[in-house]
Amino acid sequence: MKFNVAYKICAIVVAVGFSQTLAQVAPSLNLNSMLQYPVVQLFLSTDVNNNLSIEPVPAEHALLIQFLEDRLDLRFKIERLPWKRALSKAIAGDGFLFGVSKTKERLQVLDFSEPLFEDHAWLVTRCDCQFSFKTLADLKNKTIGIVRGTSVGEAFDAEANKSFRIEDDTDATEARFIKLDKGRMDALVFYKRTAISREVLASDLNQRYAPKRENKKEPVFCVLEKPVATISIHIAVKKAVHQQLLQRLNEVIVSARFVSGL
Repeated sequence: MKFNVAYKICAIVVAVGFSQTLAQVAPSLNLNSMLQYPVVQLFLSTDVNNNLSIEPVPAEHALLIQFLEDRLDLRFKIERLPWKRALSKAIAGDGFLFGVSKTKERLQVLDFSEPLFEDHAWLVTRCDCQFSFKTLADLKNKTIGIVRGTSVGEAFDAEANKSFRIEDDTDATEARFIKLDKGRMDALVFYKRTAISREVLASDLNQRYAPKRENKKEPVFCVLEKPVATISIHIAVKKAVHQQLLQRLNEVIVSARFVSGL
């Protein structure tokens, strides 16, 4: 049975009053409160806007992290890093990594939690440059933007820079959409929860990232009809490290699926 653990957990968290975002909570974790609980390093990827400011952690991620802290009786020491560096730090054994998918290479060096949620990997284009996408063969000779170091599923990864070209992007989402608007790529890959519809995603992306053009009300960016892949998202840690905590984490995730009949 398919499920979206993140949204189920978020509903539970809201019900018990954990409604603050991580950005609001982090400053309140003073030294005295941190000393009351074990502290665990947790790496999250950054999203830098054009003002060179780091975007807040998405609310659903913040709620999930708070829920896990409460159930595990610990506090996560959050460190925001570019994705590739955050992945390298986890592989080196410096802490846990939030928001990572499984690949053959990663499975050799990391242990993964139970799935937290599922993401669709969508292709986003300029609306005046849409193309039909049904299989990876439709990407032949096209340029696709992905964040450096990320995976879009085994099939896509295997064809990258073979039948289609990869445009390596940074974690800066706003800058990625500027590149797309200027025609430096045919499409970019954008991850979003499976619970969010393509139409809602397109509306949100245009509201946030479409350039302001005089007398132009039509959407600038369109989301193609079929996702490239559907990927389960996890917390991961270096193999053979923190195994007891990983086991407890998995127990919390699994039990959350059945709370209140969910």
